[in-house]
Amino acid sequence: MRGAHRGRSAILAVVMCLITACAALPEPVEVESSPPGPVVTATQADRIADDAAAVLTRLDTAGGWDQTVAATRLAGPALLWAVAANTSAQPNPISAATVEGPRDVLVAPVVSGWPRAFATVTQGDGGDGSARIAVYTNDSARTPYRLWAVMAVLDGEVVGPFPPATDGAVALTVPSSAPSTAPSASPRPLPDVVAQLPQRYLDVLTLGDASVYAPEFAADGFAAALAERTAAETDRLTSVATTTVSHEVVVDDQGREVAMAALTATGDALVMVAFRTTLTSTVRAGRGVIGVPTEFVAAVGVEQVSGTLTTESVAALAFVVPAERGNIRVVAVADGVAEVRVS
Repeated sequence: MRGAHRGRSAILAVVMCLITACAALPEPVEVESSPPGPVVTATQADRIADDAAAVLTRLDTAGGWDQTVAATRLAGPALLWAVAANTSAQPNPISAATVEGPRDVLVAPVVSGWPRAFATVTQGDGGDGSARIAVYTNDSARTPYRLWAVMAVLDGEVVGPFPPATDGAVALTVPSSAPSTAPSASPRPLPDVVAQLPQRYLDVLTLGDASVYAPEFAADGFAAALAERTAAETDRLTSVATTTVSHEVVVDDQGREVAMAALTATGDALVMVAFRTTLTSTVRAGRGVIGVPTEFVAAVGVEQVSGTLTTESVAALAFVVPAERGNIRVVAVADGVAEVRVS
């Protein structure tokens, strides 16, 4: 019995020792994860841009069109323009030459999740097509970056400055919906201004100077040229057809209106948005026919229409929203016909 007692005592001592030792162990220390960095490095951005240029070259080669490749490497306006160029004689507003270097500035926002986007800025004199902004978007970790658009910087505009590429630009989180408010003299949070920008500029495109939001935007050559172009087409067909013009924001597959938003080194927001303009001309009874634009005859199969001719153009725009009081400016544009339909 004494031996058994001594055995139980030894076991109890060991258990108590283990409990004491466990109690003395230090508590787990949480290891902080590395902070997110720029979505791409300069080397990665160059590789993505080179891949996009190679795809554009392939798609533009006789017999090289591949819808799957186009949809995998192009997005938004770039994809719409490429499809239109393939089905018609309409030239693509972007080409491999516009994507290829030099790429002077990398605007890579610091983002930990998806969607992601970055831009490259090619510096130039402005207004002659040498200065441009190329935008690339990415919806998930399972898909590659896709070229969204290449926009020419407007004459007199300067894009930037931006933080060093190694530091990354501050990504602007755009709320999915911002309160719809009337123009106000009171400052609004920059994210709300950016969230409301697409619909407010859409109102300006639709109503021109009559829009209540017109004072928020600086006068820009794109809106003026678009208004002149649509007015000229309406006047050209006025004796034969009734023409209506409508505008809408181009959204991505997830319904997002803003393709990219990032802050410059001075705190201004660089924002990318696309718009679609639709001209619908319907021939009035007994008034004859209207001609289909020559470059789209092969695509629609007829040279003249006695019914309805619909032309859709898509424009990619880069805006700068000032951090402080000031007008929102359109600083870069790319515009092209996306589709022509007859019925």
